Amino acid sequence: MAVQKSRLKNWGLNFLTVVIGLMIALAGLELVMRFLPVRDSFMALPVNAANPIIHYPPHSSIRYSLGSTFQIVQDKKSNNYGFLDDHDYVPTTKPLMVLIGDSFIEAQQVANQATAQALIQQQLGGRGRFYGIGIQSSPLSQYLAFAQFARQEFQPRAMAFSIVANDFDESLLKYRQLSSPGMHLFTDTSADARLQLLEYDGHRENVRDLLRHSALVRYLYLTARLSPDTLLKALPFNKEAEAAQPRFGGVNAEVSTEKLADSRRVVDLFFQYLPEKSGLPADKIVFVLDGMREVRSETMQQAADSSYFGLMRQYFAQTARQRGYEVVDMHPVFYQAQQDGQTVDFVPLDWHWNENGHKLVAGEIQKSGVFQQLFKQ
Repeated sequence: MAVQKSRLKNWGLNFLTVVIGLMIALAGLELVMRFLPVRDSFMALPVNAANPIIHYPPHSSIRYSLGSTFQIVQDKKSNNYGFLDDHDYVPTTKPLMVLIGDSFIEAQQVANQATAQALIQQQLGGRGRFYGIGIQSSPLSQYLAFAQFARQEFQPRAMAFSIVANDFDESLLKYRQLSSPGMHLFTDTSADARLQLLEYDGHRENVRDLLRHSALVRYLYLTARLSPDTLLKALPFNKEAEAAQPRFGGVNAEVSTEKLADSRRVVDLFFQYLPEKSGLPADKIVFVLDGMREVRSETMQQAADSSYFGLMRQYFAQTARQRGYEVVDMHPVFYQAQQDGQTVDFVPLDWHWNENGHKLVAGEIQKSGVFQQLFKQ
């Protein structure tokens, strides 16, 4: 009996030693991470009926980083309206154009001065103003809210919209796989579907709200992206399953007939609401369609055209042009750039446009008839 008690005591001491050792190691890692460019947790301000447009705290600094060895690091700052831009947005009597979009326009991955909107503003100088309004995860339905906000705050004379692959289905409540705090979404696809604001109190679940204060947790989850979900996807059998699903535009090439029909109906709803929300006629709006950047050869083009994003690109462009809107297609521009040995994004690390991608987008917007007419180039 004495021997058994002695073994239990030793086991308890060994276990306690291991626990203390782990706690010291974690504390040490936490301290180290606080000296490294670990990504901040991007926290938008509360969004509700009184403050319906999602944005970050005005005049704040935010660090973005990505990759286990910090391959991408950007120190961003927000302006007076809480959008990621070095310049404040103010009403102006000069010609003003607003570019609306999601994370591609927010552009956490590139310096503020390297975004499409900043490059265009640099070219304009004192001849006019060009503002960018974009928040990650925003779909077409949210673009309508941004358009209304821009009309009420700035009265722009023209608008541009960045259109990417996940803008369509994610405009519907039924397809939002992630929580969508602060977003305006379509309740359904009926002709009288309404835009519903999903309010956001500025906090997340209690545990997540607490964990975001840890630099080690932010490194693992946000910078290195070592979440349980990504670790599961890294397993051999999941890699095989993912390889069997081709992707174009960063989304699965194949979707259900229902999702395709719903996505097309979202496009119809978007154009139904756009004149009212923007307050602009069709000849004052231009759409910038993202390219299918996975296409690196002519033999891939047919598969891309018949993919979900390929079909939605065609439907969106056709619908827009039939209604008198201008469409800028970035696909041939990005394709040629990549054929010439240029990179336009951060793939495989990140799907968003890099500095060159933003430069190409800025150039195509400036060539558009809407831009040329407004700024009398």
